[in-house]
Amino acid sequence: MIMQKLDSSERALGDVDDLHEAAMSTDRDSPPSYQRAAIVDNNVHPLKTTWPGLDVGTGDDHWKLDYDQLKGNILRTKEDIVADKIVIEDTAIIMHPIRDKILRMCTMCSKEVPQIPGRLPPVFCDDCHPEWKDIETDAFCALWPAAWKQGLVVHCLRILHTVCSMSAVDLGEFCQLDPHFPSHPSDSPDKWNQAAQLVAQHLHAPQLERLEQLGELLGQEFIKINKITNANSFGANGVGIFLKASIISHSCDPNCKWEIDGNKLTITSLREIRAGEEITVQYIPLVQSWHLAIRRTVIMQRRGFLCQCMRCKQDVAADK
Repeated sequence: MIMQKLDSSERALGDVDDLHEAAMSTDRDSPPSYQRAAIVDNNVHPLKTTWPGLDVGTGDDHWKLDYDQLKGNILRTKEDIVADKIVIEDTAIIMHPIRDKILRMCTMCSKEVPQIPGRLPPVFCDDCHPEWKDIETDAFCALWPAAWKQGLVVHCLRILHTVCSMSAVDLGEFCQLDPHFPSHPSDSPDKWNQAAQLVAQHLHAPQLERLEQLGELLGQEFIKINKITNANSFGANGVGIFLKASIISHSCDPNCKWEIDGNKLTITSLREIRAGEEITVQYIPLVQSWHLAIRRTVIMQRRGFLCQCMRCKQDVAADK
C-alpha cells in the first residue's frame, strides 16, 4: 500500500517541485535529474561523546548526546525549554553558494551581490575582505581554463574554498562530520581527486600544506567534501556547515525551526520542549502539510534517507 502511494506521489511531485526546489538544503551540484538516492546505512554512524561547540559533559551543560539506531547521534535537552526560545545560535565554518548562485552570492557571508559580466568566481561582497580572498581568487583564475576544459569548475572551486577559508581546527572538525550521502552517478571520486590535483598546481606552500592535510583527513577521497556538505548543511540560496546544528535530526513534526541570516544560523523552539526530548527540525521546509508518501519521496530525493520520524511511523501504522 505504501509503495502504491509512493508511485502516485511521483506524479504529484511535479506540482510541488518548484516549492521544495527552492527550499532544498543540499548544494545542488548534481543535475536537476538527480535520481532517488539509496537508503543510507545508518549503522555506520560512529558514537560520539562530545560535539563541537556544545557544552556536553561539562557538569553545567544543557545537552545530552544520545544514540539512535536509525539516526545515529542525536541531541536531547536536559532542561525544559519554553516555546519561541532561541535554542542554538551558530556561525558557519564555511558557506557554499548553490550552483546557480555562484556568481550572485558572496562566498563569505552569502549576501546577494550584483552579477557582473565576465567576472569569475569566487565572488565577495564589498563588506567581506578575508585574508584568503586574494589567494583564492588568484588561484582559481589561474586554474580556470584547465578546470573548465575538464568539466571540474565547481569541484575545483569547492576544494579551493574549503582549503583556503577554514582554520586547521575547523578543517579537522569538518572532516569528522558524517560523510554518508549517496553520490550522483556523474559525481565520481576520480573527478574530485582529479580536481584536487589541479588545485594543488596553483597553491603556495601554506595552502598546499592545508590541501595535503585535507587529503589525509579524508583518506584521499575528496568527494567526501561534497558528501559532508550534503549530509550536514542548512540553507537555500547558499548552504552552510554549522557545527553545533549538524547533530540535529530531521522530523516532519519538529519541535524547532531554523533560520539563516547571512552566515548566522538560529534555531528556535516551536513549542514547549520537555527535558529528555530530542531536538528536531525540518531539513526541508514546507513539508508539514504533505502526505507521507510525498514527504518521504522528497526527503529521499533531496537528503538521501528514508524518514523514520515519529510522524512518519504513525502515518505508516495508520495506512495499514
